[in-house]
Amino acid sequence: MSSSATEERPQPTGQALSPDGGLPTHPQASPPAQEEALTHALKDDYSPAPSPSKVVTPARQLPPPEYSVPPPELSNKNVVAALEQSADVLAKELTALTASLRGGLQEITESSVSHMELYHDTHEELSHQVMDSIDALRSLIEKCQNLNTQFD
Repeated sequence: MSSSATEERPQPTGQALSPDGGLPTHPQASPPAQEEALTHALKDDYSPAPSPSKVVTPARQLPPPEYSVPPPELSNKNVVAALEQSADVLAKELTALTASLRGGLQEITESSVSHMELYHDTHEELSHQVMDSIDALRSLIEKCQNLNTQFD
């Protein structure tokens, strides 16, 4: 069989058509270039012609918006001044936060200390009362034993 120029050969997979629809692009070409060539070829082949009733006219170019306050210039002085101002505000907020945390921590510490003192006092008082009750119970048991020996 002889191959002629008019005979169509199957397209190898993984290769995109060149933008003019001719030979496939080189397999070593970059993937974005291949995708762009394929997208261009597909748009040319499959884009429907716009109908006369649906022709879109380009939108009128609008002028840039007018600002009531001009945007500040970005110079080193302005950037440094804004940075210093932000640092001052941050320092004041950090000082207030630290003071608030310090006050809260002091209240919690005082509450914890008072609860530990109350626990200690309660423990001592309870242990004294338990010891007194044990002593009273022992004396009662001794009296009962003495009465038993007297009646026997």
